[in-house]
Amino acid sequence: MLEFLTFELNETKIALPVEAVASIFEAVAFQPSKIERPGILGDFNLHGEMIPVLNLDRHWNREPGAIKLDSQIVVLRLNDGRIAIIADDVKGTIKVSPENVIELNAILPEGALKNPHGLTMHDNEIYYVLDIESLLDARLEDLLHA
Repeated sequence: MLEFLTFELNETKIALPVEAVASIFEAVAFQPSKIERPGILGDFNLHGEMIPVLNLDRHWNREPGAIKLDSQIVVLRLNDGRIAIIADDVKGTIKVSPENVIELNAILPEGALKNPHGLTMHDNEIYYVLDIESLLDARLEDLLHA
């Protein structure tokens, strides 16, 4: 069974591997990022460590939504570093069997998209499954580890 953390972002239901989640915090204001890239919303200060906050809305070709008072920051482990994303509402975890995750690259033309990686269904809800490794492009990952 695969276990995913589920959350909503601008009415989109998203699932990501629970093993990638380091922590979840109530949203706070973040600072301008030292990394100037369209996919970065700013930096989140976690006990003195500046963690880049990614714009997941770009995967759906939409502008980032407003951060609400009840939004949350989900900090993710990525290789040797950490990144953060915004969630409007963290729902919890679900478990699904691997055969219940449909890989979008299997049904879309090659190179059509990197994320979302797939789709899954749980309790009559459809979730986009994100692939943590492909959240960043190679150039951005190099900047994070510079």
